[in-house]
Amino acid sequence: MSILGDFSALLRTRICLVSALIVIIAGYLTHRLNVVASSSLTAQTFLDYLFSNPILPFEGIVIGMIIPFALVAGTYVMNDYFDYQNDLENGRVDRPLVRGEIRMWEAKWLSIVLFSCSILISLIMVVIYQLSPLIPLLTILFIGIGIIYNLGVKKFGIIGHFMISLALMAPILLGVIIAEPVSEWVLLNMVILSLFFLFVALGRETIKDIIDVKGDRKAGKRSFAISLGLNWAARISGIIFVIGILIGSLLLFLAFSSNLIYLGGFLIVTALLFWTAIMIIRTPDPETAVKARIYSRWALWLYISVIFVASLLMTS
Repeated sequence: MSILGDFSALLRTRICLVSALIVIIAGYLTHRLNVVASSSLTAQTFLDYLFSNPILPFEGIVIGMIIPFALVAGTYVMNDYFDYQNDLENGRVDRPLVRGEIRMWEAKWLSIVLFSCSILISLIMVVIYQLSPLIPLLTILFIGIGIIYNLGVKKFGIIGHFMISLALMAPILLGVIIAEPVSEWVLLNMVILSLFFLFVALGRETIKDIIDVKGDRKAGKRSFAISLGLNWAARISGIIFVIGILIGSLLLFLAFSSNLIYLGGFLIVTALLFWTAIMIIRTPDPETAVKARIYSRWALWLYISVIFVASLLMTS
């Protein structure tokens, strides 16, 4: 693999790009919900929202996308830096640090630069574009969560999983803040959307316990897979996925009532998550857990697409 490929793998570039896109999608969904909630607002097409946005011009949107990209990238680099020994024990040759392609000091400073960049850009958004000061506060909060997680909280099972899963909510919350929800109803819908992502991420982290059980045991972690066994870790991940599905289904009665795109797409996402849960519960071993993580990632990416298309077709 080339040096660019190694750094891309360290940063998880695809996930960072998806996180940046989620900001736009969450912002546009908030805008459409604002229109539903307020008769004084007129719905914009997605292209109008990008290029003729009264809150933030197009160049501001592009600059703003750097925040979630750098925040998520910095978090992944920091995780790999602190997880080096654990990944070594688990034979994670997919990690550039384990392969020795990128040195530890390079990862440390790259993480610092990325975090600094996300904070700097968030401050620029406030000063130049007069956006909410919640943006830099949120950025600093999620950086703090990542640091606390890596300094020791990750050893404490569900608490560590919960903290790292919160990172998936950051792009959604950023998009909501930028679009400025006009009512509690709009905010409620976006909170429910965020909670769906939180619980699916939490289920995926619990599955990861099964993959990393060997190295986690040597590292002294107290994951479900270690403290309760692989069978119970699999069952708990399935329960968490079901809770996420129930939360996501609430949007069928709120933001996306009578929206056939959301209904059909959510049913497919639900089927994927149920299949993931059944698969890992039937065979709770590291090999199956790797496949389950892939299927659950597909479910998340499909859900993002469903949300986007459903928001395009939302009626006032």
